[in-house]
Amino acid sequence: MRCLQALVVFLVMVATAYLVLRVFSRLFGLDVQQVLFSQIRQKEFIWPSAWAFLFLIGFVPLLALLQTPFTAITMTMTHEGAMLGYPVNDQQAMFYEPQHREYGAVAMNLPPRAASSFKDTFETVVYFRPYLTGTYQSLQVQSYRMTSILLIVTAFSFGMLYLITFKMVGEHLQKQRPPARLTVQAISENCTAWTGYSLPAVVTAVAVVMVLVVIVSGYLANRIRTGYDEKFAELREGFRSELMSVAAPGKTIKGRVVNRVRHVQSHSRSRDGEMNDRTVNRVTEVHKYSLYTIEFRKLLRYDPVYLQIMLSGDADTTPQIKLLDAFFPPDGSPGADGFLAKFDPRDARDPREIDFVVNDDYSVSLAKEQDW
Repeated sequence: MRCLQALVVFLVMVATAYLVLRVFSRLFGLDVQQVLFSQIRQKEFIWPSAWAFLFLIGFVPLLALLQTPFTAITMTMTHEGAMLGYPVNDQQAMFYEPQHREYGAVAMNLPPRAASSFKDTFETVVYFRPYLTGTYQSLQVQSYRMTSILLIVTAFSFGMLYLITFKMVGEHLQKQRPPARLTVQAISENCTAWTGYSLPAVVTAVAVVMVLVVIVSGYLANRIRTGYDEKFAELREGFRSELMSVAAPGKTIKGRVVNRVRHVQSHSRSRDGEMNDRTVNRVTEVHKYSLYTIEFRKLLRYDPVYLQIMLSGDADTTPQIKLLDAFFPPDGSPGADGFLAKFDPRDARDPREIDFVVNDDYSVSLAKEQDW
């Protein structure tokens, strides 16, 4: 299924590139595709490389925007709501389902993280199943913020693509005999002859349509989420009120480590000191941190609560990480299929409960003194 989806996306990308080239050819009055090929034949790769780079940057958000109307229709038909639990992995989450009064597994792409404090537990999570897929997706992808970012990136990328094409075609015409000059007026005349409307009018119409798509999609997503927020409000406040009464700051509570996700981030910076004339002396800094999901089973009357703890460093530098990692299988231990499927095991194997202390902000941290 994923191979088929990748093939479809590739074919759509090729078709979109061809369509963009044909539109630019109409506007600039000559075959832009042939201009690109002539640049490659002459081993001048600056303009073709820049054109391809900007097209790829703009294609991804453009594809998402073009799908937005269909996604919005699917969203209104397949949406479901639950309350925040914890991510099992990148493709599955455990959410609390109020209608069943228990946690249930949901197949979901990039599920949200667990709450970091008791004040943020049981937040509303809304998800839907996009067309042609069997995996749910967060409603956040259709929010005003996300669709607005897609629109801005698309507009910037294709605006820069237009300017690069203008510059490339202008240089190409200057090399002709006799040399010709490309002007904005000529492009506008070509647009009018092709569409019957001026270039500013066409650009404005396209921009208005895209903005309306963003507004309608965001409105629908916000309305759906608000409905679930209101539906779960009483139950969520009841859970939080009960948690606040039993998990006061400074109190020691029992919890069980459920799973772990490790992250590694790196960035380079200039090293202080002398630099030679040809190279800059740089150093790469690596930042490691681990996210642990903790299950607390005795705080609420019937249901467990899940919180997330983030610890920086690794087992060699952070004693808390070393202690918590003892609950997991060793790195590289075989998975259920007999292969090294769990080189970095995520699921804890040790069911013992350990002590945690509630912080002033209602997050938790590992108790300093306890006998394991």
